Amino acid sequence: MKKLILITSIVASLGLVSAANARGDYRHYDNVRYERAKVVHVEPISGYSESRYPRERCYPVSSDRDRRKGSIVGAVVGSVVGYKLGGDRGEKRLGSVAGAVVGSAIGQSVADKGRDTHYRCDRVEERYGHAAIIGYNVTYKYKGQRYTTFMDYDPGRWIDVEVSVRPGRGYRH
Repeated sequence: MKKLILITSIVASLGLVSAANARGDYRHYDNVRYERAKVVHVEPISGYSESRYPRERCYPVSSDRDRRKGSIVGAVVGSVVGYKLGGDRGEKRLGSVAGAVVGSAIGQSVADKGRDTHYRCDRVEERYGHAAIIGYNVTYKYKGQRYTTFMDYDPGRWIDVEVSVRPGRGYRH
């Protein structure tokens, strides 16, 4: 029973020690530790963001060939009818010309009504641009010194900084 209490006490103590280290201001990894620095200024950086959306654009397409045929056939028929209805020689010419004009308009109208309209579709890419925050210039204070860095998010009031120690090449004894 005493051994069980002793083991439980040791395990609980180790848990408290590790929890205390986790709450501390730094963690150690090979010659690197992380400490907290106070954020003193955050400046959002705006930029232009562009989104692209593929979409289909459709428009009506019809053949003008049918319309021209209707106009020509109507003009010929109207000219013949106008010539036949015209009285003497001068009126026949005038009737032929008037019949051609009226027949052309009627033929074009008939061709328009019977025309088969279909749609042609093309795939296009729509672009949508807008201003957006692309990051933040963050100024923080660590050990009395001010530093500025660019971050893609607003860190809040505190920032973790990485502190590493390695031998220098400068001064020798």
